[in-house]
Amino acid sequence: MDVFDKTPEWSGMERERLRGHIAGLDRAVSRRPDLACGVVRLDGDTALNVIRLGSLRRSVEVTAVDAFGAAWFAWASDGSLIGSVDDCDGVAHAIALELGHAVRP
Repeated sequence: MDVFDKTPEWSGMERERLRGHIAGLDRAVSRRPDLACGVVRLDGDTALNVIRLGSLRRSVEVTAVDAFGAAWFAWASDGSLIGSVDDCDGVAHAIALELGHAVRP
């Protein structure tokens, strides 16, 4: 579900807090044998670019957003929520499923 009518604008402190969540997801994704990732900047915001190894032509970008009074991971492409920032391993698994067959770490 897309929770934004337009792209929100956050203060510098808010962006730093959300970047911290991206760093946690980076660690969770890096533990998976089927995925590779790197932190990127999309339109000034931090996101995690993830690929499935063996399928380099397909990638996704994930960002952290505030919605419904909490922080969430969302697909950067459309703002759809993936999962809570408190469940990095679950979100990493959801990313693996989106990219194809998921291998358990």
